[in-house]
Amino acid sequence: MVLPSAGVLDDAELEKRIRFFEQFAGVTPYDAQRDLLRQRSRYKILLCGRRWGKTLYLAMELLWYIHWLHEINHPRPRVRLIAPEHPQIKEVMNYFTEFCAKANLPLREIKDPKDPHFKAGRVRLEPRSAKNRVSHRGAGLSLAILDEVSDIDAELYYYSIAPSLSDYQGHVIMAGTPKGLNWVVEFAEKQGIQLPYSNLSGFEMLVSIDKRATLMRSPTWANPYIDPAEIEFQRQVLPPEVFAQEYGAEILVGYLNPFAVRPEFVTAFTDEDQDAMEHAVWVLGVDYGYKSQSAVVLAALCTDGIIRIPYVGYETHIDEFQFAQWVGQALQYKTGKGEVLAVIGDADFTSEKGRRSIADNLRDLGYPFLTGIRDRVGRWARLRECLNNLHVRVLEPSCSGLVQELKNAKPHRIRMGDIEKPDHALTALAYALDFLAKRRAPTVPLPPTENYLQHQILEFYQKNVVPLDQLNKQANRQGHRVVYRRTLDKVRWS
Repeated sequence: MVLPSAGVLDDAELEKRIRFFEQFAGVTPYDAQRDLLRQRSRYKILLCGRRWGKTLYLAMELLWYIHWLHEINHPRPRVRLIAPEHPQIKEVMNYFTEFCAKANLPLREIKDPKDPHFKAGRVRLEPRSAKNRVSHRGAGLSLAILDEVSDIDAELYYYSIAPSLSDYQGHVIMAGTPKGLNWVVEFAEKQGIQLPYSNLSGFEMLVSIDKRATLMRSPTWANPYIDPAEIEFQRQVLPPEVFAQEYGAEILVGYLNPFAVRPEFVTAFTDEDQDAMEHAVWVLGVDYGYKSQSAVVLAALCTDGIIRIPYVGYETHIDEFQFAQWVGQALQYKTGKGEVLAVIGDADFTSEKGRRSIADNLRDLGYPFLTGIRDRVGRWARLRECLNNLHVRVLEPSCSGLVQELKNAKPHRIRMGDIEKPDHALTALAYALDFLAKRRAPTVPLPPTENYLQHQILEFYQKNVVPLDQLNKQANRQGHRVVYRRTLDKVRWS
């Protein structure tokens, strides 16, 4: 026996379902929730903002489906509730337990260590964490509910859950915050939903041609119980891309490219580049990989305001003491008369390892040691900001490690704004650019002036200022004494 897998509820049927929730759950769905409840699609995919009411909605759907399975006298009703972590499952179950008490639906927990589940009337309800892959293989399912679906591995669904739905053509409800064009959006496309790529943040609900799949995108402010002033406050304090995804439920395509703006890669520095680096100021951004790669980025803020990177070092299997010597060797690629302002590394470098820390070894190079941005997401956000606002030229032949990391950078699958490793040279680059972005470009020293008046003043002081040590007198606060020549003889008036 299978459930209806397509179609749309008319107004009378929708009103009947709303009265069901008011009577047996004690809640009244608001407009956005009603729009999704109206759909009878086999696959329902909800991409919503935070505090939209997703958990409550899933509990309502769970109650309705269990009622539906009883009504059609399904022979082997089996429902599975899946989330990345047990606390997320517990939130849905807390709402569902309250609904069962109000609906007088018997809910009994079976505490079997090998097979924990609930009995909601005749329906077997199985809360399962996405971490336990083995527990998702087994008998057929009538319904699968996936909470925080963007944080669930696609392989778990395709290899374990989807085959279990084939027996009774079970329904699927997916809900979570969107995270770019991930596997959830790809799954919706495979069900026949056509995405408007020209405006991925403008659609509200998309339905496949055969009505078997529905994709709904709904922002936080669709929930009438959230204070608009609070939403506006979060809009002001959060980074734009974070607010767009977490509150606006936008599918951020640009999020797939962590560094949309990249440095300018050149095969050789021109004479103009060399002249600009003659009086540049330099920094060394470093990242120690411990048991993996280490990286050093030598960067120069030049007189024309351009940041040039002539060298990026990339080394593996190097100990802490050799690391400082290796960083010092990067200075041989420095050109011009400018000074090295600092060595910038991770905050963990200051922790003691034995008698000395990595920071102590780096200070032996003779330059100040500073710490960079510790938070990974904040570090990449600052690097994007620097690349967007600064002109950075990279000498590609001697910076191959950095070039490869920039070209291969991928967004993190779970943490918004983070990137997948390796990121050693990018970390060192972020430290260097963050430091240089806060400083003004150096200026070329002016040549000696040929002004005649200044020469006269200089000659006057050279002739008339006598050092005190030549007069065998104790030094005073000024350190010198000015003696003016006598130009007039005393005249005695009579």
